[in-house]
Amino acid sequence: MLSGMDEADVIVTSYPLLRRDLDTYLGRTFHTLILDEAQAIKNASSQTAQAVKQIQAPRRFALTGTPVENSLDELWSIFEAVFPGLFPSYRRFRDLPPERISRMVRPFILRRLKKDVLEELPDRIETVQRSELTVEQKKLYAAYLSQLQDEASKDMEDNGFQKNRIKILAGITRLRQLCCHPALFVEGYQGDSGKMEQLLETVEDCLAAGKRILIFSQFASMLNLIRQTLAAQGRNLFYLDGQTLHRAVLRCAADLMRAKLNCS
Repeated sequence: MLSGMDEADVIVTSYPLLRRDLDTYLGRTFHTLILDEAQAIKNASSQTAQAVKQIQAPRRFALTGTPVENSLDELWSIFEAVFPGLFPSYRRFRDLPPERISRMVRPFILRRLKKDVLEELPDRIETVQRSELTVEQKKLYAAYLSQLQDEASKDMEDNGFQKNRIKILAGITRLRQLCCHPALFVEGYQGDSGKMEQLLETVEDCLAAGKRILIFSQFASMLNLIRQTLAAQGRNLFYLDGQTLHRAVLRCAADLMRAKLNCS
């Protein structure tokens, strides 16, 4: 597919594919480079950031809703890709006060707030609903919490907090999964989940009112469980997680291969 690059007006690729096909892009000069979701290069030492910096293009734009997620170092990495030389060096950048950095980048940042570009949208109405754990969920939660507390206390006495921090955080994640649905954590669990029951009631009410629904979860396993439950009820749905694009690419490649074989 890259063999026709010279005849194309616009080339669209992903960051992983750019890393893989970098040799194909080297030695070429493009009119404009547009980096969507530019936070993908927030780590200046990553392979993605290094690959992007090797692309030759006199006009460069970075699009992102989160130019700084954790530290100002991420801002430096993005500007080093789209405006190399604005900051003399990484070391000198780190010595600059935040106010000075803000003044330096302000002329090159076009910021748009949702209220500025989506004036026709009504105000968002946010309603928080509390979910009650089922009786079986509460028993599982209490039992695992007690076990986690005992193990954490013993481990901290022996090795201190820092050496057991990851283990403690993993235990907290398990507690959150038990609150979502014990089946995410307890193998062979056949009981109910208070949150799932409440979600299904909300879905029923929304569909009855003719509304479309968008459901998020921090756990892909929970999303998959929701999909299975809704599909079993005969609901029409579209499922999207981190693997969806990969599967779509594979299907597209398979379709193209079949079409090529049929034409041969």
